[in-house]
Amino acid sequence: MKYILLLLSFSLSLLTLAQTPKTISYQGVARNATGQPIPNQPIKIKLSLVETATSTTSLYTETHTLSTTAQGLFAVQIGAGTVLSGTYATLDWSNGPKFVKTEIDPTGGDSFSLSSTNPLNAVPFALFAQSGTPGPQGPAGATGPQGPIGLTGPAGQTGATGLQGPAGLQGPVGQTGATGAQGPIGLTGPAGQTGATGPQGPIGPTGTTGSAGSNGKNALIRTTPEASGTNCVNGGIKIEAGLDTDGNGQLSDTEVNASQTKFLCNGATGTTGATGAQGPAGPAGGGFVHYVGEQFGGGVVFHVYRDASGTERGLVVSLTNQSDADWSNVVDQFAGASSSWDGQANSNTIINQAGHTNSAAKICLDYQLEGFGDWYLPSKDELYQLWQNSFNVNKTLSSINGAAGVFSIDSIQLFWSSTEFNFDMPWALMSTGTFTDFNNNTVNNGWGGKGNPRKVRAIRAYSVPSNSGSVTDLDGNTYETVTIGTQVWMKENLKVSKYRNGDAIPTNLSNTAWQNTSSGANAIYDNNPVNNSIYGKLYNWYSVADSRGLCPVGWHVPSDAEWKTLEISLGMIVADANLIGDRGIAQNVGGKLKSASLWNNPNTGATNESGFSGLPGGFRFNS
Repeated sequence: MKYILLLLSFSLSLLTLAQTPKTISYQGVARNATGQPIPNQPIKIKLSLVETATSTTSLYTETHTLSTTAQGLFAVQIGAGTVLSGTYATLDWSNGPKFVKTEIDPTGGDSFSLSSTNPLNAVPFALFAQSGTPGPQGPAGATGPQGPIGLTGPAGQTGATGLQGPAGLQGPVGQTGATGAQGPIGLTGPAGQTGATGPQGPIGPTGTTGSAGSNGKNALIRTTPEASGTNCVNGGIKIEAGLDTDGNGQLSDTEVNASQTKFLCNGATGTTGATGAQGPAGPAGGGFVHYVGEQFGGGVVFHVYRDASGTERGLVVSLTNQSDADWSNVVDQFAGASSSWDGQANSNTIINQAGHTNSAAKICLDYQLEGFGDWYLPSKDELYQLWQNSFNVNKTLSSINGAAGVFSIDSIQLFWSSTEFNFDMPWALMSTGTFTDFNNNTVNNGWGGKGNPRKVRAIRAYSVPSNSGSVTDLDGNTYETVTIGTQVWMKENLKVSKYRNGDAIPTNLSNTAWQNTSSGANAIYDNNPVNNSIYGKLYNWYSVADSRGLCPVGWHVPSDAEWKTLEISLGMIVADANLIGDRGIAQNVGGKLKSASLWNNPNTGATNESGFSGLPGGFRFNS
């Protein structure tokens, strides 16, 4: 199995500055090839410090053997592992940022696979600016004078050999004279007494202590979200550094060292994968086209209702949570997002507030999925409706690859609504189904402080066109619609020239190009524009299957199961609907779908009682 490594912290990691050598806290999540965490598993990590992102020469390399947590998380200290090469204590941090190259063996051995190389942006500055310059050292005190040496007493004369007399008293020690020539060795006389030691001179006074140097200033780092723009095309995080000159422990704008400012930018959004085959239609229930728990409209339906005009409407929840976020960067001000049921209006009110730069509502409004860009932050009532129907919604989400359930039962979570309670307290819903205040106390009428990060889940609304409705494509073509049974169909053939995202669909292909292409294309019968306006365009299969979407938002090319539903609603028996080839002849299903005009004579059985208005639009051979 192929594994990958997702890093959670790198240049933003805290530095351990208590002793030398310093270490760097480093955290990450190990994931497999499908993006799932590798939980509770022994792994081996190899970390290499390099000068640039493309360096092949390591300044320092070490390994760590450890085990991941239940979420696949691991944490190490760079500089405290098993050294393979280099000396961490002598690394030169003054010449700019370093990069960390991370490799992993999920089996705990030495078969490493390269996962990523990331910059340690803030580390050199933080290592370089640990303390201020020490004060000058005071001068040393003068050495006191040495006391005088006592005089040396005269040597006694050598007496005649006989009985040794009593020892004479020791005279004082005389000064040492110059050394003369050695004479003959005489008889040993009695030993003279040792002279008294002279007194020691006084100790000189100690020099004055030099004044203490001023305390150094602490180095601080501040991170803030960076909106999409010149610094980060897709948004990201702004990293600022500087010295805490006022000593309050917070980095103010005036303390920021602009030359040290860095940006950690988000990558571009990947292309949307191809849409999988559509499953069979679910139960319609109560005459509705869609139902709670249906995968539809870029997510899963969680509410269906009819308005006063009889139009079917509903709400769809996104397949995954968006990133946790504060309710808004503007706090202590009432935005006016007071609707308990209209989350779309609340979301627009929030982002239009003076001073707004980022919010949970903006995350939802900027969200794009499967061609849908009309997501928003749900209101209080919409969020509570989602919680009430979470049983059916989560059943469907659990069957969708890459989707995530709402209101996890593993831990209590808080989800933002777009409805304000007062100037600093919006409503937030707990995963237990009750609202909560900003201290997480469960209350009947609760809220959450705007500056507290909570979970964010985007929703969107949809409506089903009525029997006399219409729909308009990107080219401005308007199509009449008709309701047949529980389904709504266009009464006209599609003639759009663009995919749902605005990309043009190639056309005017030669016979050879049409036969050999493996991408989307369209044609007009006989290359006559008049046929386009009457019969619509001819599309190849690749354009129908393209993930960019061929039909207008909310519409799709029907599946075989949906065609069967149409046939059965017009009287075809189920057994005939499941046959391949000619079917439904006895019930004249084709005649009920055919236009009464534009077909060659005899236009047998063409009643068009369904209102479908099927036309003889022709087709194009491969050749």
